[in-house]
Amino acid sequence: MEKKSPKKIFGLEFDRGDIKNVILMVLAIIVGVLSLLLIPKNNASTLQSNMDSGALTTIRYYYDDMSNSMQRVTYDPDTGVMYLIVNGSLITPLYNTDGTLRVYDGK
Repeated sequence: MEKKSPKKIFGLEFDRGDIKNVILMVLAIIVGVLSLLLIPKNNASTLQSNMDSGALTTIRYYYDDMSNSMQRVTYDPDTGVMYLIVNGSLITPLYNTDGTLRVYDGK
């Protein structure tokens, strides 16, 4: 039986079984790079500029040791609706137990 010689790619020798692995690895790297380039970035700077301009007023700061995150409770002075902001980029409104939006009452 004739022994198959290894293939040379970019000066490196590969067996036929290794070539499939190399191709899969290259495709995975290409997909990873494209996903980093094409996924839109989280625009936390807009939220920070809104907070700095007074669009939201901070009531309390919390530091969560378990998740190593900074949380702040804020409210919109125009509507009074309260929000929770985590690490300056994630924002969610706060709700009462009956499902209505929590409104800041000054306390």
